[in-house]
Amino acid sequence: MVQPNTEQYASRYTDLVRTVEKAGLLKRKHLYYWLQIGAHVTAFLGIWAGFFLLGDSWFQLTLAAALGVVVTQFGFLGHDAAHRQMFTSSAWNAWTARILAGAFAGLSFAWWRAKHNKHHKSPNLEGYDPDIGPGAIAFTPGIVAQRTSGFAGWFVKRQG
Repeated sequence: MVQPNTEQYASRYTDLVRTVEKAGLLKRKHLYYWLQIGAHVTAFLGIWAGFFLLGDSWFQLTLAAALGVVVTQFGFLGHDAAHRQMFTSSAWNAWTARILAGAFAGLSFAWWRAKHNKHHKSPNLEGYDPDIGPGAIAFTPGIVAQRTSGFAGWFVKRQG
């Protein structure tokens, strides 16, 4: 069996990282994140104000859908902060992740960090990566093979 030339792959990765850095793709975009945080906090507060102003109405379902989108965005912003992409200070990033994901999306920072570290330790490895485990969407052929009948079987054939 021929072993792959690991130096060749390391060299390609090093070249790729240099290209990405030269293109400025790893620079923090402070203004972008401040605008995103401001816009989403404003939308969050506006939706809740709308709930109270609208009162008992079926139209609140549209506000609930909008709230779902905004809360999901807080999860993404918390993810970026937890990856230390927003600010130079790791403390600012950690607190921003806690506030955005915790206070606005209801995600525990400690739970997310433990789960995400497992994901980065074994990305896309069935049985090790918690992000590809069985759930509403089947991510691996093994999970697809388990879903052969009923709604799960119907859905897995159409999910992609």
